[in-house]
Amino acid sequence: MEFLGNLGPFVLAVVAVIINGVPQLLYAQARGFALKPAGFAYLVGAFVACLTGGTFASFSFLAWLNVPFFVGPVNGIVVSLILYVILAKAMKK
Repeated sequence: MEFLGNLGPFVLAVVAVIINGVPQLLYAQARGFALKPAGFAYLVGAFVACLTGGTFASFSFLAWLNVPFFVGPVNGIVVSLILYVILAKAMKK
């Protein structure tokens, strides 16, 4: 039963991204926004947030991925912002 308790936040996060994120991405693509650097920066930032936020600590086989540092979601946002700026400047024509 502990596995289902740990799985709940992941399921809620995935459902929230599907409900909110996909329509926003499609709307932005229809308007001509460049989403490739933003999408990649988002994924890297999400992984960093999970890595530093203690998300993996509750699973014994993923405990080695737990690198606590400051506040996980804030780390993810900062990494996403910095990575997006770097990628956007590098991909600018």
